[in-house]
Amino acid sequence: MDILVVILEVILGLAFLGAGFSKLFGAKGMVEDFKRYQLPQWFLPFTGFVEALGAVAIIIGIWLDSFSGWGALLLAVTMFFAVLTHLVKVKDPVSKALPAFILFVLALIVVIANWSEMMTLF
Repeated sequence: MDILVVILEVILGLAFLGAGFSKLFGAKGMVEDFKRYQLPQWFLPFTGFVEALGAVAIIIGIWLDSFSGWGALLLAVTMFFAVLTHLVKVKDPVSKALPAFILFVLALIVVIANWSEMMTLF
């Protein structure tokens, strides 16, 4: 099971680094999407920062398990709100929310896999 979690952490880390940097650097598609979502433009680099931070935590977590859990929790919360934005705020079809939902589920799997390590910090 551990190797599967590490593979999942690598996939999530790379995916969110890419997504985070595209938002941080204002990729044209992301700017247009955030306008369509009716979100303020300052929220684009903020979201990118949160995604990049979560990705870095997950990647560090390959060696320090508790980091993966906390990074994945940050990203799961972010993806939860992304799904809500798609389905509730802009009333996109489910197919548009599906990538965010899949990332939400994968991040939750990493949280669950690292839960005991996360709790050692308290």
